[in-house]
Amino acid sequence: MKNRLPVIIILSLVIVVGSCKSRRLAKKGAELEESGLVIESAEYYYRALLSNEDNVDAKIGLKRTGQNVLDEKLSEFLSNYNNHRTDKAVDAYVEAKDYKNKVAGVGVRLNFPQKYKEYYKEVKDEHLTKKYRKAYKLLREEQFDKASGLCREIKELDSDFKNIKELSLEARNEPLYRKAKDAMAEEKYRKAYDLFEDIRRNAGKYKNTERLQAKALEKGTISIAMLPVKNHTYNERIGQAIESELESQLTQMTNPFLKLIDRDFNEQIVEKNKASLTAITSSNFSGLDPEVLKGANALISCEIHSFSTKEGNLQSREKKGYLKKKYTVKDSETGKKKTRTRYKKVKYKEYKKTNRVKCILSFKLISAETGKILVSDRISKNLQDKIHFAEYDGDEDKLIPGYWKYKNRKSDKDRKNDNFLARMQLNRLLNGDKKIKSIESLTNKVIEKGSNLVARKINAFNPE
Repeated sequence: MKNRLPVIIILSLVIVVGSCKSRRLAKKGAELEESGLVIESAEYYYRALLSNEDNVDAKIGLKRTGQNVLDEKLSEFLSNYNNHRTDKAVDAYVEAKDYKNKVAGVGVRLNFPQKYKEYYKEVKDEHLTKKYRKAYKLLREEQFDKASGLCREIKELDSDFKNIKELSLEARNEPLYRKAKDAMAEEKYRKAYDLFEDIRRNAGKYKNTERLQAKALEKGTISIAMLPVKNHTYNERIGQAIESELESQLTQMTNPFLKLIDRDFNEQIVEKNKASLTAITSSNFSGLDPEVLKGANALISCEIHSFSTKEGNLQSREKKGYLKKKYTVKDSETGKKKTRTRYKKVKYKEYKKTNRVKCILSFKLISAETGKILVSDRISKNLQDKIHFAEYDGDEDKLIPGYWKYKNRKSDKDRKNDNFLARMQLNRLLNGDKKIKSIESLTNKVIEKGSNLVARKINAFNPE
């Protein structure tokens, strides 16, 4: 109940403040109405109701002045209608209707005679027909942007007018369709694919977009065969692990233009090209069996140059500090109790350990047709994990850092670091993580990160 009281008080204050503001705005509206400024008056009544919809004076005032404002807007519409100014008539009607809806939003209903709706329907058809003919003409003249703009205007007023939906789709998508076909002709299949995808999002089906997009995907796809990883280290497992992880990472890439060929195909390539695979370079690639390579556009060649691990020893170091204790004594003169502090010399221990794993590898994405290196890089991944913590057998909450020379007597070198920062640092060590990531865990992470980086660089390759 206590927690709810402040909330209730705040809400009450908000209501009171809102009511006061509403009354001030309504009073200003009444003054403007007396001065004959009806439009301005109606706006103040409206703002008063935004602050407090229960303001009766503001509702009555807006009902009166708002109707005058609406009647003026409808009068403007009727004048344009009678004088066959269809564009202005439509704009005036839309403005009047928007005003009616705005006022209705604060609970005031204005009279909007049915006859105006009938007049509007008549003039709207004439207005839209004129715009439709213009949009159609612009479309045939291949002024697609202007045609698309007019189609949007028509749909805002009547989304079902004639075949405006089809006209709008053509105005919007025909330029994209032509750009996509030009991209196909220039063998820029990825660009064409993306443009066709935009069309499909806009229109679903448009002309032969679906078939052409499939063709762009087929032409632009790079089918990759992954060669066995060359491992120049003494760790046999690392080569197999990186090969497996790289295959997994490439498979997870969402690039539709990247296709990884299965292991059976890779093994065929290796078996039939053992001699030439040992010397793949951008200038010496013609020795591979073309029958085996059929279906592969590119090969991934990956090498592990070095891999090292270092598991650290848990280092311990004895530290000196103080156990801080407070006690009370009675003052012999006043008889009042006083608090005193005693520092007892103690020892505690600090521990440190670091595990490290480092891997250096390189890769090449090589064209199976020309032997040209499409992408290559040398990657170094170095991960480590450290622990640094302290342990004390006694009451850790009372332990403070410091130094002392002699256990049982004082020295001018003794010091007590009894300050907030020093205590906080020691407390962090006392509560420090004592579990370190294993060499195996770090190795798996290095393999994952290194393989992911290779996969992302290959995935980012765009031949266009």
